[in-house]
Parts: sequence; C-alpha cells; structure tokens
Amino acid sequence: MYRVVIHMEKRVTIEDIARKLNKSKGLVSIALSNKYGVSEDTRSQIILEAIKMGYAFQPRKYNDSGKSNRKPSVMLVFDQDMLNDDSYWARMVSGIERALRQRKAIVSIMKWDDVEPSEALVSLYRSECDGIIIVGTLEPNIINLITNIGRPIVLVDSSHISNNYTQVKASNYVTAYLLTEYLYKMGHQHICFFGDTRVEETFLQRKEGVKRFLEKHQNSRVKIDFLDAPLDKGSREYCSVTQLRNYIKQGEFATAIICANDAIAIRAYKVIEELGMKIPDDISVVGFDNIKMCEWLSPQLTTASVNVQKMGETAVELVLRYINQDMEEYDHLQIEIEAPIVE
Repeated sequence: MYRVVIHMEKRVTIEDIARKLNKSKGLVSIALSNKYGVSEDTRSQIILEAIKMGYAFQPRKYNDSGKSNRKPSVMLVFDQDMLNDDSYWARMVSGIERALRQRKAIVSIMKWDDVEPSEALVSLYRSECDGIIIVGTLEPNIINLITNIGRPIVLVDSSHISNNYTQVKASNYVTAYLLTEYLYKMGHQHICFFGDTRVEETFLQRKEGVKRFLEKHQNSRVKIDFLDAPLDKGSREYCSVTQLRNYIKQGEFATAIICANDAIAIRAYKVIEELGMKIPDDISVVGFDNIKMCEWLSPQLTTASVNVQKMGETAVELVLRYINQDMEEYDHLQIEIEAPIVE
C-alpha cells in the first residue's frame, strides 16, 4: 500500500468535508468512493474540496485487483507547449512513454495546460492510474494537491526544490562546476556565465556551480562575469542578447562564455558573428544539454550532454517500483544523472 503522509494539525475527516460544503456525510462518502447516487457536478465539487483540504484518500492498491496479470497504469503529466521543443522536452516525453510501454505499462497522458486545474485534479483522482510521472515544472501548490490524491509520484527535470517528492534531474550544479574547470584548464582565466536565471531553476543551479568554482579559486587569477539580466522584451530564448552585445562591445570581455543551455549558446554564436568576431579564435562558447541543433553550428559546440533518455528511464523504473512493491511508505529520492562534457 502506498501512503502519503500529510503533516497537519488535525486529520481531515469526511465530516469536516461535509460541514465545509454543507452536505451530508453519506453524500460525501458516496462521492469519494466513486459510487453511484450522486451527480457528476456534486461529485467533482466534493472530490476537489477533499483534495484541497488534504483529506487522506484511500490509496489505490495495485495488487488487490484480483488479477495477477493486470498491467500497471501510469499517468504522464506535462504541459502541451513542451511538445513544441523537439530538441529536448518532446524527446523526454516520448522517451518516457516508450520506456513505459516497453515495460508493459498502460500509459495515459494529461496535458496540464489543456484543462482547468480543478478539472485535472478530479480527473487524476478518478482515473485508473496507479502512479504519476510529472515532466517539467508545475506550480508547487499544484504538485502538493496532486500528492494529496494518494498515488506514487515521480518528478522529472522539475525546477521545484523539495525533499517531499522523488525527483530525477540532471547534475546541474556539479556539471557546471566541471565545465568551468574544463575551460580553466584549457587556459581561460576570464570566463563569463550567460543566461537569465529567473527563467529556469536549472539555470540558477548551473550558475551556482560556476560561482562555486570561483569561490574555490579565489587565490588564483580566474575572473568570472555573470550576464543574467532579464530577457529582452518579447524574447523566448532564455537570455538578453542585448546584454551580451553590449558586454562584448565594451571591450574587456571574457575569453570563454558558459551558456546556461544550448539555445542560449546558439544566440551567442549569432551575436558574436554579427560583431565580426570568430569562435574560438576571439572567444570560446560552451553550452548545456547537447541538443541536436548543436551539430549544425560551425564550429560545433562543446556542451554538457544531459542524458534525457536515462532521466526518463530512471523515472519509469522508480514509479513502477513504487507501484509493484505496494510500499507502506518510501524514501523520497533525489537522483541526479551525470551530464558529461562533449567536445
């Protein structure tokens, strides 16, 4: 049995929900049990209020179905617009779906930004899924509400920082440190980090890795600049190209730029080319993610290769383990997948 432990001063009861909604205890009990005898609108209202109040739902028991050959069912939750990024997010989503099917799991998909949150929460509770994988970042309060439903959850490449969930992500902090060290050993003593860290929590983790290298080498001659101004108005490229352009024009720029991801590196290539400079003769550029477009750049981009396939497979292994073991409770793991540097 999977159990979600909710820290509250008082355990929420059916009577509490009935009192809050001014309905009978019997009606609330029927609605939460998914039994007949209550309208769909009323059932949805009761379920949603129970989720919001932190009611301890009876967990779905995978091994109590009476069918030894029943396949586990997993709900894959992500934002629809992720599918527009076929170099990263779309690859991750399709990889997770493929890994689930290879393990004979039934896959359901919920595109979170296609439905109202209240409808989505009710649908998740009423679904037949045994576990949930959330790809990317949902609002922390939404993740908390999904947790209240009582199904095992694994977050993949989420910007949400919490020890209350099992998470799988790239080794952003350590890899950024190693990427800075790599440039330093290549002879670069003046390095620049480029990218708006307000856009993604992963960018901030990468920036912190670069900062840590600087802190550990205070007695050396290394100098690191940080170009993390907010995005240009209307930009969707994770960075302010205006800031980079002005930085290079002022003349005392770094000999190497660490970009918070490869999309930013591609923008940096264009700015450097526009200013009549050459890579790597005048300035070196490295990225993070190893997306397909890196191969089209000239010269090809040195980057940290985020193993999207490994992240997805690890998430699948974890959620199926939680489902199959019917654990009373489990450790919330924080798993980081190595991102090696690809020259």
